[in-house]
Amino acid sequence: MIKQFWNYAHKIDSANMIKVEKIISQYGYPGKTLVGEPANLAVFYVVQHAGKIPKFYPLIEEAGKKGSCLLCMWP
Repeated sequence: MIKQFWNYAHKIDSANMIKVEKIISQYGYPGKTLVGEPANLAVFYVVQHAGKIPKFYPLIEEAGKKGSCLLCMWP
């Protein structure tokens, strides 16, 4: 049963990541001004959960510097 859960979770994570990659390619990082709060955090959570932080780090870092992602804020 645990294995079935993780297989299901992986399918959901993969589907979410496909959607997020489409959103990012079309709009860039969907920050507060584009989608509002707390929706702006959803992309960060999906990227983090999929283990894709290294791929999207520059985009996430820039969003943090602009204040578009509160979890991503860098000094």
